[in-house]
Amino acid sequence: MIALATAVIATIVFFRIFGGSKLIRRFVLSTAETTDSGYTPAANKEDLLGKTGVTYTVLRPAGIVLIDGLRVDALADGDYIDRDVPVKVVKVVGTKVVVAAHDTR
Repeated sequence: MIALATAVIATIVFFRIFGGSKLIRRFVLSTAETTDSGYTPAANKEDLLGKTGVTYTVLRPAGIVLIDGLRVDALADGDYIDRDVPVKVVKVVGTKVVVAAHDTR
């Protein structure tokens, strides 16, 4: 507890003394990546929901899936899906695409 209290106090004192110095500003990002500056956010992948594809790499649990000829980073719904296995997109959360093995019979 003494070491933790000392570390907290030392950190506070350090930032009070050196908080505005060039040393600290070298390690702190002072710019923002905005759309006005030309940066674009990650593409929404909701349109992939329900589509089928084939695993391009082994998913354990992450890997690459081919859907409509496009390589898509995906997560396996279970633990492991082998390469060249048909899959279906079962969930999309932001930029995460979750797939499950799909029976094509």
